[in-house]
Amino acid sequence: MDRVRVRFAPSPTGLPHVGNIRTALFNYLFARHHQGTFVFRIEDTDRSRFVEGAIEKLTSALEWVGIEIDEGYSAGGKFGPYLQSRRLDLYEDIASQMIAKGKAYVCNCSVQRLEQLRAEQKKAKLNPKYDGHCRHKNIPFKGLEQLSQQNAVIRFAAPQEGQITYNDKLRGEITFDNRQLDDIVLVKADGFPTYNFANVVDDHFMNITHVMRGDEFISSTPKHVHLYNALDWTAPEFIHLPIILNQQKKRLSKRDGSVYIGQYREMGILPSALRNFLALLGWSPKQNEEIMDMKQLIERFSISGITIHPAIFDLDKLIWINSQYIASLPGEELFNLAEPFMRSAGIDTSDIDLPYAEQAFDLLKSRLPTLQDAPERVGYFFHPPEQYEQEGWEKRILKVDHVQTYLSSFIENLKSLDCWNRDTVESCLRETAESLKVKPSILIHAARISVTGMTTGPGLFDILNLLGKEQVVSRMEKAIKKIAEQV
Repeated sequence: MDRVRVRFAPSPTGLPHVGNIRTALFNYLFARHHQGTFVFRIEDTDRSRFVEGAIEKLTSALEWVGIEIDEGYSAGGKFGPYLQSRRLDLYEDIASQMIAKGKAYVCNCSVQRLEQLRAEQKKAKLNPKYDGHCRHKNIPFKGLEQLSQQNAVIRFAAPQEGQITYNDKLRGEITFDNRQLDDIVLVKADGFPTYNFANVVDDHFMNITHVMRGDEFISSTPKHVHLYNALDWTAPEFIHLPIILNQQKKRLSKRDGSVYIGQYREMGILPSALRNFLALLGWSPKQNEEIMDMKQLIERFSISGITIHPAIFDLDKLIWINSQYIASLPGEELFNLAEPFMRSAGIDTSDIDLPYAEQAFDLLKSRLPTLQDAPERVGYFFHPPEQYEQEGWEKRILKVDHVQTYLSSFIENLKSLDCWNRDTVESCLRETAESLKVKPSILIHAARISVTGMTTGPGLFDILNLLGKEQVVSRMEKAIKKIAEQV
């Protein structure tokens, strides 16, 4: 195999989403697996759909997910520029050569004529396509800048008979009838090339060896192969990735997660988790693993592992994968990652003791689906609960006879402890329960919700030990006052 060169070539027409970042990741893993080159190219020739700031957001999304750009926009390289709007001279030169060889022609059909043609074809139930009206008119080409004055475009003189076959590395040979194909527009009246034309020209001059993209391009590829043939160029290998569907087996929409990739960062998904999840959208390793870091993904990635069947976007699975990555982090690192979410929730982290925060997150990390859950799940380590889970409060406090007495006795026994650690606190609770002749579980549940405001969490004695005597006593006394107000 020649040295692998792949490209991620998005159009800056919106925000980066699951589909195009998945495509970028597959290209990147393939390139890295073969010690190849990952090229980042911007296809910005559709000026009517250009979105200001989209390029920067694409670049930021790649960086956040951990995809390193070897060559291309923002990285440079010997095949630049990597912004198609800065390559117009090259497209003009190739278009001129094609016209001179009879492989392309200038077309000045009016919009009205084209609309009438489509309407007639639709009425006759024919495949809508250009009828070649200008193919033999030999309208002179006066340069890209003159196209708008000529009210003209440049079209490809596509083969009109026979078939075109190309090989898809996943699907094998795919064949199209040339009679169903069109004399596609290569250069528009505004002087900018179309996607189909610029895509082929750039892939050739950038020495792209493999084109890995979504399967919506399967029907466009015969047009590209015809262009390669017309220019006597060797076409790259084609790999069309499976479509991504939601859990209802419908095309992924904004409601399902196809919106801006930054939303996952905002909801507290780790980039390593998102990368892992996206890698499994249409690919699986031979070892049938689910949790893989970047090094493992690169080692295991292969085209043979890509399926042709639709990939299902399962948000629950993404959150589960994220929880596995969170659980593996050291407490200090996790706190640093979660701190912005804590501050956004109104928790003052400016004076927090780092070793204390590290221990708190070590206790809770196996219970954190996302970083966004940190304020609710870990918050009680940094401030007393402002409210209590209603159902739990009623069940563990209000419906328990003499609960105030139980908690008061426990408080007094805690105050008398000379040594405060997990074991002494547990012994104190169990001895208190025994003296009161109640099950320890009654006191455990009452103490948990009094101190944390919640009914679930890490082991109670780990929580009490970390909070310390002063906080535990203060919070339980506050709970007793609340009980007195309600009974």
